[in-house]
Amino acid sequence: MLVSSSNSYGLPLFIRSRGLSLFRISIRANSSAPNVAVPGGSVKSLAPMNMIVLPVTTKKKFIFYNYHRSFDWNTYLELQAKDVTGKSFGEKLQIKSQLNLLKVTKKMQTVWENMSTSNNKVMKYSYDTVQRFLKRINWFETCLSSIPSRSTVLREIRTEIKNNEFLETVDLSHVKQKHQDRMDFFQSSFKEHNSTDRKDTIAHEDDFLVNKEVYATLLKPIPLYYPKSLLSEADIVKFINEDIQGNYYKHHMRSMIYCILGLPLTIPFVILPVIPNIPGFYLCYRIYCHWKVMSGLKHLNYLMNDPLPTNGESQGHFQFANLPQLDQIYSTHYKELPSMDNHHEEEKLLINEKIIDEIIDVTGLDHISMALHNSLSQERKRLDKS
Repeated sequence: MLVSSSNSYGLPLFIRSRGLSLFRISIRANSSAPNVAVPGGSVKSLAPMNMIVLPVTTKKKFIFYNYHRSFDWNTYLELQAKDVTGKSFGEKLQIKSQLNLLKVTKKMQTVWENMSTSNNKVMKYSYDTVQRFLKRINWFETCLSSIPSRSTVLREIRTEIKNNEFLETVDLSHVKQKHQDRMDFFQSSFKEHNSTDRKDTIAHEDDFLVNKEVYATLLKPIPLYYPKSLLSEADIVKFINEDIQGNYYKHHMRSMIYCILGLPLTIPFVILPVIPNIPGFYLCYRIYCHWKVMSGLKHLNYLMNDPLPTNGESQGHFQFANLPQLDQIYSTHYKELPSMDNHHEEEKLLINEKIIDEIIDVTGLDHISMALHNSLSQERKRLDKS
């Protein structure tokens, strides 16, 4: 059985932490989208699956993909392992491999946490050394690693099909049954789940149950939250399609290859019985991180550029959703908001500790706090040196 934690949105299977652990299981405890305290006394709930884009400096942006653990495919691996009827040998092997990976991850998490509290000088030194390396990793990689691969997340589907002649003629009984099986499993696994908060979902692997046109018509767009006073829809599209897709995929592919080539050099540490093979452990972790980012970038490209019939004039699978509360936070701290991406002006920080805390309070996205603080710390040091 998977272990629950205190937040409501899902994160990547492996995620960095400043001082507690190197690995975390991708699961969450609360069942519904968080209630968000909005200035003025009203309450707002963010969608259970969304993406948020925030300015960090006048030239850099923070991006994070958030989803509730009931949308995480890994949550249902035990259910998939029980129902392998009709699956090919390759599919069965994939499910078994994913389950074993989760078990290994939990074991590695325990080992890492034990190292952090160990009295053994070698273990403690190894732990501190790895932590120093992790803190040097660029904050934007954490943002990109939040984007799941297409096969590891469920998508919310439309239930209002009464006035849609196209969908009324389609048999969705198999899709609905698979969704019901997942929700029954989720509710039995996590007792705090509120059945009234359920969203109808479909898995990527279930698209064979309906044709591609029906699958695309069923999908609901994903809200993309941003502050309109600082960013435009065109800015965000350019940021994702040109800045991210144009630069980062090749960078992570190249870095992954370097890590793979470096693995044989760590073999001598395996022979030594006293010193753990920390370099090999670190390189394996970095290989996974680079692969995770590349898988997420492929999914992001699909979401941004694959047309969704039900999404009107929005971009791909995203539906731009301005949050006025974010605008209010920035405007409260800046009498005059600086212009973004103005290459003729000196680059300036647009966030501070107080702004981050207010953003977390407004959105309820507690799990992005550490990533935001890390971005602030790294960008502040970079700008101070320049």
